[in-house]
Amino acid sequence: ARPKPVRKPCGLARCVGVLLCVLLPALVGLLAWRQYEALRPVVEGLFQTGDTPWLGLTCYVGFALIAGLAALLPGLWTLLLARIVREKR
Repeated sequence: ARPKPVRKPCGLARCVGVLLCVLLPALVGLLAWRQYEALRPVVEGLFQTGDTPWLGLTCYVGFALIAGLAALLPGLWTLLLARIVREKR
């Protein structure tokens, strides 16, 4: 009979992928919150929001969400790679 394949590297890759999926977007959110005052003038100047401060805030939140989604990618790629390796065995 064939010996069972060792699944520990796949399990470790899954744990790392989940951690990346949680921690990287959380870090991006924290940085977006902490740097709001420094980056708000840049976003408002970029879109020339004028006397509508809600528009600048909306654009800033949109950029922060896009950055959070981009921060998910390394974790998702790690999870996908672990799944591919697990299925090949």
